[in-house]
Amino acid sequence: MFLEATLKATFGKTYWKHENKIDSDNRVKICTFTCGEKNGETFANMKRRNFLSLIAKTAASCAGILAGLGLANLVVPKTSQDNHRFKIGPYTNYPLNSFTFLPDFKIYIYRNHEGIKAVSAVCTHLGCVVEKFGEGFLCPCHGSHYNGAGRVLSGAAPRNLPWLKVSLAPDGQLLVDAAKHVAAEELFQIS
Repeated sequence: MFLEATLKATFGKTYWKHENKIDSDNRVKICTFTCGEKNGETFANMKRRNFLSLIAKTAASCAGILAGLGLANLVVPKTSQDNHRFKIGPYTNYPLNSFTFLPDFKIYIYRNHEGIKAVSAVCTHLGCVVEKFGEGFLCPCHGSHYNGAGRVLSGAAPRNLPWLKVSLAPDGQLLVDAAKHVAAEELFQIS
């Protein structure tokens, strides 16, 4: 009765009926679930084993979909289109001939006497933040190693680190556009 009442409450207009066939030893031999509309349309019979199998397959499918969405979250980059342009201040904030890490934007800024450029600090393997290591970069998660130009030297990374377009905003601050990639050799000229 509880199962019948639960199924009626869950599925609204659908009528569910639960029936047990008892053998001579007072054990349930066949348990059948019957469903159909109340107005007398065709009913479908389903044995208990098939009913439970259907429930298990549905639950497994839902779990698979949720796991797939979780894995997709690892692969898709975390940058959104809304925040792909950001100001990083005046060029004088960055020392000559060195890389400066900006954790809020996950980029490294390099400045020399000719100009300034920006490279993404997000590993192209699974999105970990790379660290400056010697003359290049190293991913602490899975060991991908990049040279100073962002080219993959070893590890699981499938692509080089992207260099980002740097320009000057109207207020005099440097502006980085993470949606526009440039060649590693391209510098924003400082005048």
